[in-house]
Amino acid sequence: MKILKKVVLLIVGGVLVLVGMILAVFVGINSFQRQPMFDIGRFISLGGVIACPMILGTIIIILSVKKENKRKIILVAESVMLFMYVNIIFILVFGGFRIFQSGHNNQSLLEYIKFNSNFIPFKTIYNYFSIYFAGHINMSIVIENLLGNFMMFMPMGFLLPAIFKKQNKWFLFLATLASILLGIEVAQLIFRLGSCDIDDFILNMAGACLIFAIIRKGIIKKFLNRMLLI
Repeated sequence: MKILKKVVLLIVGGVLVLVGMILAVFVGINSFQRQPMFDIGRFISLGGVIACPMILGTIIIILSVKKENKRKIILVAESVMLFMYVNIIFILVFGGFRIFQSGHNNQSLLEYIKFNSNFIPFKTIYNYFSIYFAGHINMSIVIENLLGNFMMFMPMGFLLPAIFKKQNKWFLFLATLASILLGIEVAQLIFRLGSCDIDDFILNMAGACLIFAIIRKGIIKKFLNRMLLI
């Protein structure tokens, strides 16, 4: 009976993981077909739809294998989730493979940088709230842009230190994350697919650092250790 139970768990877990991977491939196909950029609401909902079956399936598989194999499965699952997450970010930020259609703007690169950059901290955040209180935009727009940027890189606060052990140190994590975010901001200007805003950088960093700090407290790790008997 125990063997049959493990086989059933492996099948169920495998199916759920496969569903998550199929959804990820579907996202990749949409990206390849140069679909319009996703908005932040779609990013969050899509990420949840993909992550939930992947995480649930992985947990079920872990519960059905021997103790010495659990960590290997977790590492593989985390690596797959990182790949899917990067794919979604690529679509959200650059509109997928639309990045290779850039360069049609008549402005010179210097002109584009001049009119699409903000290097004054909290200026954009202040402007959003000022415009909202003046009655020109809805609160939903403020939430989508500010909270969305805050949440966008939260998964990095978990995935980077989970997959790469050296990233468990604050300095290395901050240096890596800052390099990634600055690279994205610069790429958006070079390919003329967005703006370079210091406030986006601040919000992205804050969200990822919040999750990193929670993980370092060990609360989630202790819960997983007890549940998975690692």
